[in-house]
Amino acid sequence: MWFGIFLLAYLIGIVYVLRLSQIAEVGPASEYSYRFADSNIGSVLGVLTFSATLFSSFTLLGLPDFFRSHGVGTWIFLGVTDMAMAFLALWFGLKVREKINVQGFESVSEMLAKTYHADWVRFIYWAGIFVFLLPYVAIQIKGVSSFLSVAFPADIPNWIWSLFIFLAILVYSYLGGLKAIIYTDAIQGLILLMITMLIATICLDQ
Repeated sequence: MWFGIFLLAYLIGIVYVLRLSQIAEVGPASEYSYRFADSNIGSVLGVLTFSATLFSSFTLLGLPDFFRSHGVGTWIFLGVTDMAMAFLALWFGLKVREKINVQGFESVSEMLAKTYHADWVRFIYWAGIFVFLLPYVAIQIKGVSSFLSVAFPADIPNWIWSLFIFLAILVYSYLGGLKAIIYTDAIQGLILLMITMLIATICLDQ
């Protein structure tokens, strides 16, 4: 019962942010708006979309085992790596934004090709994105399809769930662009942060 209500509320929220991302476009729809989210998402959404990626896998899965293996010394590792990561993300992100605003690039691959005066650079960029994203997205689709198979014990094979999720991702990304994905990350980031704090509170009370 509660799971169904939560799932319905989440789906309504996803549809809402999809529409919100379309309304929030600056001017008519364009490649720039689709790929760069108009470069106006703000610091709060930026932190939330970054934290969604950070908390989704490493914090909830890798970090507990890291603490188990290395003890409290893990805090030193976290402090150094998180500060280095934040500095690199801010420095690199600001440099990229500055280049985009000055020269009006329509995509990251175009920026790389024109910066290094070589078209082959964009193919290396595309290959790197493909190699990274293919297993990353495949694992997520597989995980969600397995979860739905258990949550809704109907006679539906896993590949049907996987195909449905894949089509939903394609339609959502096509209609909303990067801004819709950022809004979704923000929602997931808030949910993960709240769940993390809830788990920490329960563990400390034991």
